[in-house]
Amino acid sequence: MPTSPIVDINVVNQSTRPTVPLVGVHYVMGPTARGKFNAPEEIITSWTQFKRVYGGLLSTSDFPLLCRRALEGGANLRVSRIGHYTDITDASTLDPTASSKLTTGNLVFAGDFVSSNTIDMTVAGSAMPTVTFTTDHNTTLAAIATALEGMAEVASAKVADLASGNEYVIAINFSDKTSATEIGSITVAGGASQTTGTFRNDMVFINKAGEELFSIAPLAEGDGYNGLRVTLERISSNNTFSLKVQDPNDSSINESYQITLATSSYLVDNGTLAQINNSSTLITATKIADTPGDLTTGMGVVHNEYLGDTAAERWSFMAAGTPGGAITVSDYTGDSASKLGIHSFDEYDDGWLISAPELSHATMHIKGASYANARKDLIYVAHLGNSNNTTSTLVGAKEAITGLNEHVITVGGGLKILDPITSTIKEISEVTDLMALSSQVQNAKGPWIPFTGPNNGVIGNAVGVVNNFGSKASYDDLNILANSNIMMTILRNGQVMAWGGYTQDTTNSQLQWVATTMMVMYLRRVLGPTLEGFIDEPATIQTLRRIYETVSPTLEELLNKDAYTAYEWNGDQYAKSDSDLQINTPSLMQQGQLKIQFLIKPTGFVQEISVDIVVTEAGVDFETASALAS
Repeated sequence: MPTSPIVDINVVNQSTRPTVPLVGVHYVMGPTARGKFNAPEEIITSWTQFKRVYGGLLSTSDFPLLCRRALEGGANLRVSRIGHYTDITDASTLDPTASSKLTTGNLVFAGDFVSSNTIDMTVAGSAMPTVTFTTDHNTTLAAIATALEGMAEVASAKVADLASGNEYVIAINFSDKTSATEIGSITVAGGASQTTGTFRNDMVFINKAGEELFSIAPLAEGDGYNGLRVTLERISSNNTFSLKVQDPNDSSINESYQITLATSSYLVDNGTLAQINNSSTLITATKIADTPGDLTTGMGVVHNEYLGDTAAERWSFMAAGTPGGAITVSDYTGDSASKLGIHSFDEYDDGWLISAPELSHATMHIKGASYANARKDLIYVAHLGNSNNTTSTLVGAKEAITGLNEHVITVGGGLKILDPITSTIKEISEVTDLMALSSQVQNAKGPWIPFTGPNNGVIGNAVGVVNNFGSKASYDDLNILANSNIMMTILRNGQVMAWGGYTQDTTNSQLQWVATTMMVMYLRRVLGPTLEGFIDEPATIQTLRRIYETVSPTLEELLNKDAYTAYEWNGDQYAKSDSDLQINTPSLMQQGQLKIQFLIKPTGFVQEISVDIVVTEAGVDFETASALAS
């Protein structure tokens, strides 16, 4: 029947497209020399950057080496530095302590020496020869410096000289460059009055009156900052200095900041300290004197020229940081309230794989499995331990992990590499090499492509595997491990490779494949933010159509890139009226609820190839032979 004339204008908004998720980023946790604890704030993209933020290789842990292999293999990492906490639920109970002293120091006297004064003190427990007042205050102060220089514990002692008037500070460089030397029992006796003396080897920079200007501190706790070289060098005048912090064992770790002081008051410029605090990966800086009235007017700065005659003699090193108690598995499993351990990654959502790659501890793996499954956007990688060298021990180690699911990979086999420190063969975990492979494949082909096998899973910089099940003779053992969904590193045909792209999905579904689980994770990352963009839009048929038109190009692109072999989007995108709705209902839409059914057929990946070799007689044609063979 006829309808009333109408002009129907539909606006199709094609100005938005789904976001493209970041790929190639993984989460790791373990001990490092330096860096903030439980603060994976920065995406690390190179070994050079890792060293700058977290320090270099350790003799006590493989973790930095494992990170190096991941980074040099193409992975990007968020790194959570793990340390021991006496109470993992309380972030204030970190056991390591920060470097708080220097291997140099300043001896500061509060007033003038007078006739008949005698001055005594000890250096590292050894008594300094008594100094008796001679001529005047400055002459006596110089005599103290001379007496100190005569001690084996002291490399140099120099008075911080002034153009006129009395001087009060002796800058001291000690012979021990690895730990903080203390001066104690400072006594001034005799005479009509007795001034007091104070020794300080903290990280506070002072003027020549002994007044505090600014201080520095290591960026974080731990003994990894011990040994960093600190110098305050005059550049061209009494108010311009270069503050340098360097790793004497690694020339690439080298920071330099220009310190500008007001000429009259010698106050530190606020912008200088802000630059340090915004950019340094080694130290923080704090201003102490805030106004000219805080300081003696025109008083110069005690800097490194007073610590020796040559640059090497003037070096000062951080000291007194402690490593804290032994790290326990609870330091890794962490706490959700304190955001420690694995929960330090709670606020980040750009990772794909997560692991404590050095650990093969069931408690950690159980926590990792639960954590990844609760989030649904990560896969936890559980290293089964290189001591598991039989199928029964590997399967047993896997079965000790309760709560297994599609967001868990269990992997064994290990790797043999050339140790970069000793140049000998070293056995390590394979986890971060898998992360490197995953990043390579994600960036080149997509997260839905396996990072295992001879095409995508070859580990080029390994000399072998610890426990090899890759030979033809070990096929039955490798098959047993496959039946338990255990990924392995194997040596086959002269190549070290990852083998068996399995998750620990217990339902035997398509999600038992890492590639399929990652494909689903990718879809979550694409669709989630895109659909959130329609929140508070009108819940209408037009919006259902706009949703489909927004996601459709990406869904087609993923189809063409083998993320799946077929898909169907059922979101009432073709509905013209309420009567056409199949998935949604007018009543629910009126309440602001939209429903979409997204069906996909995951891509399968070749797992078995069967070839029949048919040997025929000379007179038999191939058509006949083929028919007989079939």
